[in-house]
Amino acid sequence: MSALRVSARACGLAIASTVALSCSNLATIERRSGPTLEARIDTSDSERLYVTDAEDARYMVDRSDIVEIQHPGRPGIATGAILLGAGAVAFAVSPLIARAENKNSLPLDLIAVAYGVSFVIAGIPPLFYGIGVNMRSHEAAKARPRMSTTQAQELPRLPCPSCR
Repeated sequence: MSALRVSARACGLAIASTVALSCSNLATIERRSGPTLEARIDTSDSERLYVTDAEDARYMVDRSDIVEIQHPGRPGIATGAILLGAGAVAFAVSPLIARAENKNSLPLDLIAVAYGVSFVIAGIPPLFYGIGVNMRSHEAAKARPRMSTTQAQELPRLPCPSCR
């Protein structure tokens, strides 16, 4: 089995597990007086969170009603970190394999390096995706001073991107 085949199989497995574990960008918002919401936190002020659920329904959630917020991105961060760790282990053992007695004709040290490269390449996207989603959710949930209606009217309108 060539190092390229091993690398392709490892990369395919890593990408499949990554896709399965890191797709959601919705926060879980546990409330005191209602059902738990799975929603994206769009913005917030000092009194409320403004969220959009998976069906694009918009809600206001009072901060006093929130028990806990589980921000998204943690599965992607964990998956990426595990894949990067597996890649680092493969890199670390490749010199040991090269020194060991090799009774087969397989270049085991190159196979270990190929596995390492595959796992590192597969681990970087979910790690950065998870970090980005998690940071965006935390930033959107930060309490900001509530804008008055006069302040909101003074904000400039942004041009429509498709109108250019």
